[in-house]
Amino acid sequence: MRISRLPALPVALGLALLAFPLAAAPQAGVQEEVDRLLARAEGASPEGLAPITRELAALGEPAGNPLVSHLPGLTPRARLVAAEALFRLRRVAEAAPAAAEVVADPRAETPVRVMAAELLGVHCKADDLPPLKTLVRALEEPLVRVAAAKVLRKVGRDREGVQALKELLTLDREEVRAEAALALAELGNAEAAKAELGRLAEEPTARGRLAREYLLREQLMGMLDETGGLSGDAYVQKLKEDLARLTEEVESLRSRAASAVAPGGAVGGPADFQLLSEVLEDVRRYYIDEKLTDHDALVNAAVKGLVGSLDPFSSYWDERETAAFKESISGSYAGIGAVVSIHPRDRLLTIIRPIYSGPAYRAGLRSLDRITEVEGVSTYGKTIEELVSTLKGTHGSEVHIKVFRKGWRAEREYTIVRETIELASVHRAMLPAGIGYLSLSQFGETAVAEVEEALQALEAEGMRALVLDLRSNPGGLLEAAVEIADKFLDRGRLIVYSEGRNPEVAPRKEFWTRGESTHPPVPMVVLVNGASASASEIVSGALQDHARAVLVGEQTFGKGSVQQLLGLTATRGASTLRLTVAKYYLPSGRSIHEVGVAPDIVVAPPPEDPRVLEPLERLRASGALQAYVEAHFEAQRGLFLELAAFDWGEAARYPGFEELHASLETTLDRDVVRRELREAVRARVQDELGHEFASDLQEDLQLQRGVLVLLGRLGLAPDADPRAAWFAPRHAGPAEPPAAAPDSPGGRRAY
Repeated sequence: MRISRLPALPVALGLALLAFPLAAAPQAGVQEEVDRLLARAEGASPEGLAPITRELAALGEPAGNPLVSHLPGLTPRARLVAAEALFRLRRVAEAAPAAAEVVADPRAETPVRVMAAELLGVHCKADDLPPLKTLVRALEEPLVRVAAAKVLRKVGRDREGVQALKELLTLDREEVRAEAALALAELGNAEAAKAELGRLAEEPTARGRLAREYLLREQLMGMLDETGGLSGDAYVQKLKEDLARLTEEVESLRSRAASAVAPGGAVGGPADFQLLSEVLEDVRRYYIDEKLTDHDALVNAAVKGLVGSLDPFSSYWDERETAAFKESISGSYAGIGAVVSIHPRDRLLTIIRPIYSGPAYRAGLRSLDRITEVEGVSTYGKTIEELVSTLKGTHGSEVHIKVFRKGWRAEREYTIVRETIELASVHRAMLPAGIGYLSLSQFGETAVAEVEEALQALEAEGMRALVLDLRSNPGGLLEAAVEIADKFLDRGRLIVYSEGRNPEVAPRKEFWTRGESTHPPVPMVVLVNGASASASEIVSGALQDHARAVLVGEQTFGKGSVQQLLGLTATRGASTLRLTVAKYYLPSGRSIHEVGVAPDIVVAPPPEDPRVLEPLERLRASGALQAYVEAHFEAQRGLFLELAAFDWGEAARYPGFEELHASLETTLDRDVVRRELREAVRARVQDELGHEFASDLQEDLQLQRGVLVLLGRLGLAPDADPRAAWFAPRHAGPAEPPAAAPDSPGGRRAY
């Protein structure tokens, strides 16, 4: 029995990970691996990006948030790799805009932009790409327009795609006309590209053969139309058979042509040990770079590919990765307590935000400070992986750094004592009309206690209703999910159960509430989105099934599987197989996995206008807004505290805003600049207060809708609070979800 190999890991750890809904890869180790791979991508050729993407995707869900946090500062190649990895992790909401930015980026190489467009076509639906039509028209590079136009067809916008391709047939560039003609033929419109296809058909090339097949198919279609398609006529029947055969051949040729040029194209063939042995031997004997033919490294890569092909959550950790995982759970390293990144303009290590409970903040470091040296070595030109490794160390050890801040005449030296950093997973606030807000970022070991403390505090403040925010919560411990759900449900309620194929490894397990609800049954809304996964889906789905809460937001991620860690005897336990062995099911019997939980009220975040992306990047890189905030902060401290909470959409509330906007010389309109300025104000106020804002009621559409639902449950109109009255007009449609019949799936009713 495979489970007998578990002693390669501590027994308690092995059992705990059975209940770990999300990936168990170490967050710190994953962060470093993401940094390393993205740095590799920046220097890789377009053809070399595919292997890096596969390595990123193999890290599993823990890599998702680090990837998203890196997106704004990435080069086009690295952003493409990050977008594809996020697509593979099913985080379409973050991946699609990132890929679209690469398509639209004129600084990127044409092959990279084409690959980004093809990525959108593979992974997206029409609803995921609202600005694509505008994007295609704005693209100046014709080959990129061809790829983007094909995406329109793949996501169901046939007419727009065909029209865009027809326009490209008039250009002077021969390769553009050829690609547009083949794309039109692929979309079933060979007639529109007949002249160009005829020219291509004379070439003794793969695309020439493809053009000839398309023209022949078009001819056969015309003959069928002339005969009226009479099925009883033998001649017509033969034409139909020929057409079917040619259609298959065309599809085969098209697939082979695509795999010949696409990086990482799949190679077919029998997957047996003889094949693997032969390939391994040929690579070791003939491959040009002997340094890359190490036997163990090739075997590790083959095993990673095998396990990674099963699902996004199964993976193979080699000896180094297994050792890193064991180190991470031992808590044997510490840091300065800051979220850092490489600044895209000056390439220096930059503090994005200090962790307000950490030593860096207590020493006086603040957001956007540049760390210019670590232990006497300049941070310029170094990778994020190299720099983070120098900042990390054992708890209680010292690290010496130099820091520069705008407004200082010279760098300043700091000696910081490293600490083991524990991040709070819960934030709370009181919203209009006594509506409590509680966000939970992960279901870690402290989550239950933190949630309990926050609930008691909110109840002491007079909470009458509750918003539980599980957006972008990737999951964590099953026990934490069960205990938190238990706080809101009555005795004897099923929360979740798991069941696998092999009962010896994954027997059916049921998790029930253990007592009466420990908190008053106030009206409740749960916020979810496409990055709410695993334990988040268990809690939100159980509360929905038992009609305890209304779910607002977007369809959740769909990660409802159990991974088991198996120590491998072939490496004497030094490597680990992380394998999906079971799935989770909600009380109604519905599976979370690859489906997710649908909200009762769908509220999508506002789409991002691709036209503002480039000028917005320039504005952020300029530092002009941060300079404005610093120049005015001391004199306007009280006003800025107020604006950070709510500025009512009024740019005039910011002193000298019109002069600031004029000085920026930007194409961004006043309201976009106002929102960006408010973000700079909020970052500065957070530094001043020493804690993060729990929420942003002014800009968060999903939170606003949740508040409106709860106001209705409390029998209050939106004008019960000025803030709610201000944002209520932004929300069309009923404030309540439609009530489900008692015998509907899960027996759910609107609570």
